[in-house]
Amino acid sequence: MTDAENLDLQEIHDQLEQEVERRERLSADVQRLQGKLESARTNLENVEQECRNRKVDPAKIDDVIRKLQKRYVEAVEEVKRENDATSEQLRPYLNAPTGENQ
Repeated sequence: MTDAENLDLQEIHDQLEQEVERRERLSADVQRLQGKLESARTNLENVEQECRNRKVDPAKIDDVIRKLQKRYVEAVEEVKRENDATSEQLRPYLNAPTGENQ
């Protein structure tokens, strides 16, 4: 073999080693991602079971969330209305002179 052929073989060998290392990294990545996927599936199953335990169909969770958000907004608005009414009722007493510091 000539020096040029040996150099080409060495380059090919180096390239092979790099590709083997790359394959091993990719294999490790695949295994790590499979673990994450399995964990996500388990978490999803747990959340779906928790929904069923609370009598909520997991397939309709978006609708349930929208309804709960609407009820929450309505409850906050009701508290605000009640506070406004109470404030209005107290206004005459809060603005009345008390005779102190006069």
